[in-house]
Amino acid sequence: MELALCLPLLLLLVFALWELGRLIPVQAAVVVAADEAARAAAQGTDPTAAALQALRDRLGPRLGAEVHDPQVQVAWTDAQGTPAPGPTAGGRSTTRVTVRVVPWSPLGAGDFVLGGQAQAALP
Repeated sequence: MELALCLPLLLLLVFALWELGRLIPVQAAVVVAADEAARAAAQGTDPTAAALQALRDRLGPRLGAEVHDPQVQVAWTDAQGTPAPGPTAGGRSTTRVTVRVVPWSPLGAGDFVLGGQAQAALP
């Protein structure tokens, strides 16, 4: 009787820890990718390519298999903090990188969405 009451809770805890252990390194890779994209945007190179390369470097074969649909968004502000259509001297670039992660366990009803954001000052 006690096993029937405790086993579902124990399995829920095990699956939750399993998914958390998978998601933490992916979240760290997404944050690094956002930093790389912000740095690339500040230097005038392609932030999307920089973010994708950072994700490839850190996730390897997991990118595309269980981690998919990477999105990179870049926003620019001028020196006063007003939104700008592109890079301006003394302004800032803000990048946001998001990915979807396919769950392995039966906990989630859909994919997990992880994101990271970074800013860089423009020269």
